[in-house]
Order: sequence, then C-alpha cells, then structure tokens
Amino acid sequence: MMHSITTWASALLLPLAATTAAAAALPRADGIVWGECHIEEDTSSLPVPVQCGKLTVPLDWSGKTTDKTIDIELIKWPAATQPAPKGSILLNFGGPGGDGLNNFVSYAPLQAPIIGDEHDIISWDPRGTRNAIPVICYNNTATNAELTTYLSDWYNASDTTPSHLWTEATVLSELCQNALQEVGPYVGMASVARDIIAIVDALGEDGLLRYWGISGGTSMGATVAAMFPDRVDKVILDGVMNAHQYYNSPVETEFISSADDVLRGIFNACIEAGVEKCPLASHAKTCGGLEEKMDQLVYELKYNPIPFASAALGSGGIVDYSILFNWLFSKLYVPKSYATVAKVLEGLFRRDATALVEAALIEAGASTPAAGPIIRAVWGIRCGDKRPRADSKEELEPYVDQLEANSRWFAHFGLASNAYLCAQWPFEAVERYEGDFTGVKTKNPVLFIGNTYDPVTPLVSARNMSSGFEGSVLLQHDSYGHVSFTTQKSNCTEAAISAYLNEGKLPAEGTVCKPNLPIVNYVTGEI
Repeated sequence: MMHSITTWASALLLPLAATTAAAAALPRADGIVWGECHIEEDTSSLPVPVQCGKLTVPLDWSGKTTDKTIDIELIKWPAATQPAPKGSILLNFGGPGGDGLNNFVSYAPLQAPIIGDEHDIISWDPRGTRNAIPVICYNNTATNAELTTYLSDWYNASDTTPSHLWTEATVLSELCQNALQEVGPYVGMASVARDIIAIVDALGEDGLLRYWGISGGTSMGATVAAMFPDRVDKVILDGVMNAHQYYNSPVETEFISSADDVLRGIFNACIEAGVEKCPLASHAKTCGGLEEKMDQLVYELKYNPIPFASAALGSGGIVDYSILFNWLFSKLYVPKSYATVAKVLEGLFRRDATALVEAALIEAGASTPAAGPIIRAVWGIRCGDKRPRADSKEELEPYVDQLEANSRWFAHFGLASNAYLCAQWPFEAVERYEGDFTGVKTKNPVLFIGNTYDPVTPLVSARNMSSGFEGSVLLQHDSYGHVSFTTQKSNCTEAAISAYLNEGKLPAEGTVCKPNLPIVNYVTGEI
C-alpha cells in the first residue's frame, strides 16, 4: 500500500500530533514492482490486462513496538495511455475488511467506465485481509463447525439470545486473543492511512491522493483525509459511514436509520405494480397492510418457525426469525435483488419457504468457504479501532433502545458481531485517529455521496460527515440500496463523479441525482 522516495517523510510528520502514536522520524517504504497477477479470482475476464505488485512497509509506523515489516499486495488497471495522464486513483471496497485484489475483479469494471481511461486504477489488500497479516482466529474444520454460526442469531430472537450472544462473543474474543498476539494491534485504520500515503508516494506522481472509497472505505477515506489533509487531491466517499460512531461509540446506532424505508419502498412499489406483476400485492391493498403482514411474519417466525423438506432440492430444515432476517438484510443492499425479496416474502406470508430456500441454496453453492483459515478482518479492524469497551451486555442496553427507536424491523442487525464482540476485543490499535472529524480543511474539497434509501449507511451519516470537512459537497443519489454505482444507475451521478475526478468540478450544493429507472422496475424485475 505504500510509497517510495521523495515526499514521504515530510508528509508523515505533520499528522502524528493528531494520533496516539508519535515519533521523531518515521521509516520509509520501498517502491512498487509491478508484474503478473496470481490471485484467487480469475482476472482474464477483465477488459484490460491488470498488473500486481508488492510494497514493503513497517508493521508499526511509529517504530515504537517493533521494527518488523510486512508486504502489501496491490493490483492495477492501467490507463489507456502510459504514463497515466491524470494519475492513479485508489479504490477501497469497504467492510472494513474487504480485500482489494479479489474485490477489484468485481468492482473495477463497474467503476472504470465512470472514472475514464486517463487514470491508472489501483487497489490493495488492507491490513487484516487476505495475505496482509490476516485476522485468523480459527480454521474452518469439522471440529470448529459450530464457531462458524456464532453471532448469527439476532438479539431479539428470544429472551435468552442476548446472553448466548454475549457468551459467544467471549469465546471468540478469547480465541482471537490467543491467535493474534503479533497481529492484533496493527490492523487499524490509522496504520492503513499511513500505508495509503506510502502508496501515493511510491507511485512517483504528484504526491497527492486520489481515492474512491465505498461503505467501510468511507471511514478509511475520512481518516486518511483528516490525518493528511494537505495530501488530498480528489477523494470520493460513497455510501458514508458515521466515522464519529465508528471510533467513539460502543454501538453504532445511526447505521440502520433508513433500513425500514428500504423495505417500505419495496412494499410501495409492489402495490403500485399490482398483483399481476408483483404477487406480494395480493396480501394487502396498501403499504401499511404489507407492513402489518411483515409484523405478523416476525412474530410467527419467532414462535412458530416454518418447516421445509424438499425432495427436489434434497434439503430440509426450518426457517426462523434470524435465518430470514440475516438473508433479508443483505438483499436490501442491491435493488436487483428486490424482485427476489418480494417473491420470498410472498411465499413466507403463506408459510411457504420454497422461494427462500431456493435463493439461499443458490447463494450458498456459490460462496461456501473451503476448509481452512477463516479471515475476520472486520473484527480486527473495527474492534481494534473502537475506543469504548464494556464489561457486560447490560452496559450496552441503552444503545439497544436507540437502535429500536431507529428501526422497526432491523434494529438488531450486527449487534452481536459488532458491539458485543468489540466490547470484549482483546486488542487496541497501536495508533488511532484522535481528531473529531470537524473543521477538517483539506487541500482540495472532498465529494460525499449518499443514497436516499440506504439500509446500512443512511443519508444522515453522509450529512454528518460532510459537515466536518470544509468545502466538501454532498451529492444525493436518489436511489434505494447501498453505494451509488451498485444500485439504481443514474447518468446524473456518474457524470458528477467523472467531472469531479477528471476536472476537479464539484456538483452544486444540494444536487439530487435521479436514477434512470424507478424502483418499481427493480421490484418487478423489469430491468
């Protein structure tokens, strides 16, 4: 992730006052050597030949705890003209904890046409992911099969679930403590921010950061921009997390603020389309009626789960509250899944789980992990960065009340895997950003993008974060789903991104970009 020669040391000295670690002189990363790619995902499908490289960087940038180094792996989509006329743009795919190289194969083809062909497009494996000091607490083996289901139940699945989840988090935190003694403190975002600046310098361009971060990559982008404001050229934060809560709240209560509205949007679109195009509409004449049906389904799945036994599918089991909502919440991210959501809920309203089972089996067949190490980068990064901890689940109950005030159906998503585990996490990041993301004056202004109806990074978070960066602009992508370019396509949004990256032109304050197609087309599958 880092950098090479000239501007490096001077650039890193300034921001140290704003972080927990300080040093009179910082080590320097070596250069990047590019060559063929050998990664898990097949890169032959990409429209251009990509290159991969490595950069050796310090494990601890302060040099206080160790002088060890690590190798950061990178991937590059070269510009049509070399050297790239407008420099390199770094992509981060969020999580936090998504690896850069494999995700690049899926995301870069969507982003490259928006960016244009005058930039090199680069991503990297952030610390904690893949081969970059991966966060591995246990292996996926037959004896550890139960561990893979830990923290998957929803907090309110039963009155005993919270205690079970807290205890499961205790087990996992102890396993991670045993396994991560040499890794745990070094995967936080401040360390990655220094890695990013080292990459910028290693590229040997103008020493300025061009970056497009999505989801968890927005907290990463906000951190690097706040730590290194004089290094910012163009920074896009798309699908914005509330970084204030990421670092400073034991429970991130804001993130599900719009989740209910996404499901209501599906209900409204289905009513608009009518029974013929959306059979879910047969269960009620109004959105409010479908909401009531949803409430009934929640109750039934808790106290009377739906059985299924299919000879055709060769599978059987039960669908309970946690199973449905784990599946459902993930589908709210992408509008192309909304037709499946409508089909699944229609069946479940009749106590028929066939559609859900079929969808889940298809997804499981495509993603079942092989036996071997289970990388939990999101645990190491998020939990190591978080300052407040808790000694009991009771300390977190006031935050649960806030979550429930923010969402009728999705209040408890991720409560255990985020809050319960982070409360007991055995490591603190060796360096954390100590500022408050207010009054940040970057060399060039930051572009924030927030979707109107985003299940996990609501528009309110984008507003909160943009308010702390002087001169920044918030572009409202008037879409359902998560992140601008994976949801409802908008020529307006894509043109605004391109103009910013290529011309430095920000959209006017208050710009709202409408999608090319309304949400009803996605709910009926007419796209």
